Amino acid sequence: MTTSLVQWLNPKGIGFIFDPAITFHFGAAGSPMAALFVFCLGACLGSFANACAMRLVRDEDFVAAASRCRGCDTRLAWHENLPIIGYLKQRGRCRHCGMKLSPRYIAVEVLGGLLLLSYAVSLPLGIAAGFGVALVFTGIACLTDLESLTLHPALLSALGVIGICLSVAGDAGLLTWHLTSAQTLAGVLVSALVPIAINTSYRLIRGRNGFGEGDFWLLAAFGAWLGPIMGPALFIAASWLGAMVGIGMMLAGRASTMTKLPFGLFAGSAFILWPNLFTRVF
Repeated sequence: MTTSLVQWLNPKGIGFIFDPAITFHFGAAGSPMAALFVFCLGACLGSFANACAMRLVRDEDFVAAASRCRGCDTRLAWHENLPIIGYLKQRGRCRHCGMKLSPRYIAVEVLGGLLLLSYAVSLPLGIAAGFGVALVFTGIACLTDLESLTLHPALLSALGVIGICLSVAGDAGLLTWHLTSAQTLAGVLVSALVPIAINTSYRLIRGRNGFGEGDFWLLAAFGAWLGPIMGPALFIAASWLGAMVGIGMMLAGRASTMTKLPFGLFAGSAFILWPNLFTRVF
């Protein structure tokens, strides 16, 4: 039996979650506790991503350095570092100097918990775990791009390599994965080449780049997770999202056609939501 091109590109159906099984993988009796555990784990991952992003932007040690207040430089106690709880207990302020903490802390932690929980509910457990790892890397990329318009190739390379390794493990039968290694490599190439070609054309017409180099690394990494169809589709969705935000900012008088926007934030947001929202819209 011959395999069609579409079947080769996406043997489980375009989007790999068009027919999601909305089942929780922990059993009815354990579902509430399991849901709480997954949410707390996601909040911890969000807190980690937020801390890493803030330190990367400031060129600080994001591995071994202890958490400190950025106002008084006091080392934080373990209970002050608890995701969500620490922020609420301190009422959004440092208990040492009283400096007001950014709501970004609790917002990222809550989003991390909700997103990981949504993956656990709607995806096969192995795929949910894989995208949970991708959630951390993507969250860091989104936050660094939002704060300083910076994307780190090393971080994005690691994200792409993890996606490739998971597809290879799927080929070897070690786990269930939605892409083969061949589809993953095709996703990397196509997802990178499409925006590179568009940017080259834009530069010839306008004399300047429309995308930063980090955007190509980011899209190539996403291609390793989504394949050669969904990777470019995500690029289109992110471009539309960025265009709508840019138009809204221009109408509000807060931007011009020369204003740089964090495309990595739009692409990363689309990637994070892809398993739960976009594949159900299409």
